Amino acid sequence: LPPPRYAFYMLSGSSCDVYQLVIDAFIHEVLGIYDSSVCWGLGFGISVALRHTSHRYLVFGDYVGGYWSSLGRMYFAYSIIIAISSAFNFVMTHWLPLNHYV
Repeated sequence: LPPPRYAFYMLSGSSCDVYQLVIDAFIHEVLGIYDSSVCWGLGFGISVALRHTSHRYLVFGDYVGGYWSSLGRMYFAYSIIIAISSAFNFVMTHWLPLNHYV
């Protein structure tokens, strides 16, 4: 009896959130980019490729239409989320007294 797909989706998503945090910290600490909204947007954008691969192996299986087509569709879908969450991050860190890493 295989585990439910949702359990693998949660594992994939949570592990990719950790990857995104590590990428964000690298951008912030190593590359010296201190604007949290830029770090967030870049980190999220880079992590989409990792999320794509993780979802393929842990959740959905083979790509529909090939790797590049599938990755392009995922970036298109995530682009709205990246833009909105980066704007929200800007509001939280520039207009409200919140730190880069809350």
